[in-house]
Amino acid sequence: MLSDKKLDQLMHAMGRTLMRAREGGNPVALSVVDAGGHQVAFLRDPLAKLVTSVTATGKARCAVMFGRDTEHTVAKANSNPIAFQSFVAAAALPFVIGDGGFVVETPRGQWGVAVAGASKEVDHRLGRALADELHLLLRTEEGGENE
Repeated sequence: MLSDKKLDQLMHAMGRTLMRAREGGNPVALSVVDAGGHQVAFLRDPLAKLVTSVTATGKARCAVMFGRDTEHTVAKANSNPIAFQSFVAAAALPFVIGDGGFVVETPRGQWGVAVAGASKEVDHRLGRALADELHLLLRTEEGGENE
């Protein structure tokens, strides 16, 4: 669980990421999930397509579910599509196999971060930057040096 202060800092980081996307003409959605795949924070450009909401959260869940950035999962899924299709169909929480999802390891556990709505390259670049910000934000336990 995030303190109010950490959640506020995360939302500001997401706001900065959304503004960078907007400046590049990319209406996107951003999602952060906890280790259980439950959404902790979400932000969507009003100009972003509705599907970006589902896609961003799905990519963040995918990162947490497999414990690695989604670009690795995309490569695995491409090499064995039937197995991954079966896994997607059987999963308790919906997830999306697509570039732009990142796993963040912190003392608080694992988190998933994702961006959706732009090109593969832009989703990847923005998602990586947001994941790096989240890692810095959560690198210590509550009450530590960053609190």
